[in-house]
Amino acid sequence: EGFTLTEMVDDVLETWKALGVKKSHLVGISYGGVLALLTAHKGATSVQSLALVSTTPSSFFMGVNNDLPAQTEDEIEGNLAKYFSPKFKERNAVLYRSLIKETAKTFIDPQSRARAQGQRQALRVFDFTPLLHSIQCPTFILHGEDDEVVIPEAAEVLHRSIKGSQLQLVPEVGHLFLAENPKAFYDSVSDFFQAQA
Repeated sequence: EGFTLTEMVDDVLETWKALGVKKSHLVGISYGGVLALLTAHKGATSVQSLALVSTTPSSFFMGVNNDLPAQTEDEIEGNLAKYFSPKFKERNAVLYRSLIKETAKTFIDPQSRARAQGQRQALRVFDFTPLLHSIQCPTFILHGEDDEVVIPEAAEVLHRSIKGSQLQLVPEVGHLFLAENPKAFYDSVSDFFQAQA
């Protein structure tokens, strides 16, 4: 019944411990990015390098309501439309409609909906901005300029606050970076991690 961001990070650190992982490159996307930056703070000696994608240090930078919309498919689809950039919707109309419809089905399912609501509850109000100065590992920040879910200012705050971090803002990409431009995602993140090896 419910969980917190800190509990989820403790799960990551305990899993690494159980598996004998001493050091790891860590990538976090969106919600996972919030967990990744908190993991880099709490388990500083375990994180070799960090990639933060489409994420935020604070709920202040979230441009969508964290409550799930009502259960009608139209309302769910309307909310999910904010996750994609206008250019992606225009260039990939069939793929966009397919992704929206499939994702909407997930939120109509009561069990999936309950799990998603638990995730949103954990994200309701948080501010890890004061912890960012403690992150000492090499850090790469990747963010779409058309992100309406986590506004790009969040990436700029991460960059200013994490000493020595690298920032890449990509035009015409929304929140779902991995869906909209997987090549840019894989190339940028893998190049960064290889440079830290």
